[in-house]
Amino acid sequence: TFIVNVETNPEHFDNAKQVISAADEVVTLIQTTGRNSHLTAICVSEDVKKMRDFVNHIYRTVDGILSINAHTVLDVIKGSIILE
Repeated sequence: TFIVNVETNPEHFDNAKQVISAADEVVTLIQTTGRNSHLTAICVSEDVKKMRDFVNHIYRTVDGILSINAHTVLDVIKGSIILE
């Protein structure tokens, strides 16, 4: 499980939402507040290489990305990050 944070220019936000939400790796996609348009995706992949490929694909195919970063989930201390 990994989390990807994406910040886009406002004019590219709708396209970013569509591309990211269509990806098989994305389990949950949320919009958060910030100076620009922010998306946080909770994702799953089989391994780190596929996680890296996913992040690189989003970076290459979505226009207007100001920043993108991914974090591997090490442990869930409380609750669940994946809705069933």
